[in-house]
Amino acid sequence: MNRSIYQSKVSRIAGVMLLLLAASGTATAMQTDIQEQLRVYLGSVTENTVGGVSLRHKLEVKNVYQRRANRPIWVRNGDFTTTGDAILKKLARTDSEGLSPEEYYVPVVRQWVASGDPQRLWHAELLITDSLIAYFSDVAMGFTAPPSKKAGWHFPKNVVDVAEIADPFFAGQKTFRQVLDELRPASGRYHSLLAAHARYSAIRLAGGWPAIEVSGSLRSGDRGRSVMALKQRLIVSGDLRPDNKPLDQFDDATAAAVLAFQNRHGLTADGIAGRDTIAQMNVSVDDKLAQIELNLERWRWLPRNLGERHILVNVAGSELELKEGAETLLEMRTVVGKPEHRTPLFSDKMEYLVFNPAWHVPASITRKLLKRERRQPGYLDRNDFQAIPHAKYARLPIRSLANHELEHSSFLSTYRLRQAPGKKNALGRLKFMFPNKFSVYLHDTTDRHLFAKSQRAHSHGCVRVEQPQELARALLLADGLGNSEIDRLIDSGKTRKMALSSPVPVHLTYQTTWVDQFGQVQFRPDIYRHDKAPIKSMDNARTIHAAVSNSLLNSTAIKLASNDQ
Repeated sequence: MNRSIYQSKVSRIAGVMLLLLAASGTATAMQTDIQEQLRVYLGSVTENTVGGVSLRHKLEVKNVYQRRANRPIWVRNGDFTTTGDAILKKLARTDSEGLSPEEYYVPVVRQWVASGDPQRLWHAELLITDSLIAYFSDVAMGFTAPPSKKAGWHFPKNVVDVAEIADPFFAGQKTFRQVLDELRPASGRYHSLLAAHARYSAIRLAGGWPAIEVSGSLRSGDRGRSVMALKQRLIVSGDLRPDNKPLDQFDDATAAAVLAFQNRHGLTADGIAGRDTIAQMNVSVDDKLAQIELNLERWRWLPRNLGERHILVNVAGSELELKEGAETLLEMRTVVGKPEHRTPLFSDKMEYLVFNPAWHVPASITRKLLKRERRQPGYLDRNDFQAIPHAKYARLPIRSLANHELEHSSFLSTYRLRQAPGKKNALGRLKFMFPNKFSVYLHDTTDRHLFAKSQRAHSHGCVRVEQPQELARALLLADGLGNSEIDRLIDSGKTRKMALSSPVPVHLTYQTTWVDQFGQVQFRPDIYRHDKAPIKSMDNARTIHAAVSNSLLNSTAIKLASNDQ
């Protein structure tokens, strides 16, 4: 080879190597600089913002980097690491959890890294970690605060040690999915509601459903454009098969689909699309998604450990479940408090059952019963009510009292009203006690017809159960009490208290949407108006994050544009 050619090649190779070494040196210097910036920032006790964003979990972020000697995780050589890019993609899909990607500043982080600004790189590094911890926390405990006691929410604050669960992920010992599985509420109802959220998100992405414009009702035999809109609405929500023809005719299949829709929404089920049914059908898919997202949030607010065996009462849905782990042992309808006598939302432990209970009537109900007695003399005696003097224990027949003593102020100053055990007793034959400050409990009832109603908010706050004897059998089975013994206790007519060997947690919750055992998405009216305020709070939180995100994107974009000039 010609010596000059050889020397030229050697020179070019050496030049390339020098460039590579220089680039490597620059990259190493950049990483060292980021590492130093992290050390200085995280060591500050006063600084809590990066690039205009307030960190939500600075202490946890600091702990993550301290264990790594402040070495960056997500950004290297002026770009994302493979892991960093994967995490950003996961944060961009947090809407699948009923959360919002704007809350985790994904577009901002991408733009900061694209800017090539060394300061923005370590800002991006910190913001990814903070956003990831925020996401983990939101999945575990909710991204908004639960309602106050004044608003009717009496559960203790759900506290999860997110750092303890997530630390192995940052150490490379757990996968992202493993961490999420540990942080999510364990209930199968939460996971089925996530699937419902995905389904309604797909409906929204496809354009939602048509509005139905009709002045009256639609029923079997009707035809026309309103029927066509009705059927298209039912097809989109999965209540009617898409191949139902002709599209403008209200046939038997349409009536069955309307019936299914009514059952899923707690409406009077008659197969006729009347005013209330049409109003529910015209609720937008956005509003349905907001309702689903709120109820996902409610699961995150609940205590982590509901108990291996526990009772879950959904007040909004007027239903009860007895659970053993993931298995549903019993499911039944309930009657809950009227809107003016709301059933409180809280957790406690059932300690004992009372067979053939007496009913010591609260003062608020006593007033109403005394008014009825004045309208229908003899009503209280006929229904086994008695007057119990405050001064001494005695049971006086109501007929023995003078008329002036039946005036509610006079009566309540001297007596308490008691209904004797028996077939006429409003509590029925069984009472399930979990002593609490609200004086609320589960019980049997003589008003069996109420369980057939679609709306079952008719009590004064206690929860009436559809199958009290089955519930008693399931609870007492662990204590060795068989069916025949339970029947004997009931049939005796005598009041008998039976303690549970192991108290059973009872949770009175409020779920206005859930997925039933058949995979049907159920929606219920917000009978206590508990939905509006938290949905507004969730919207406000998202709006604030979106505004901050947009402001940062605009400012970085302006800087990028000026650099291009």
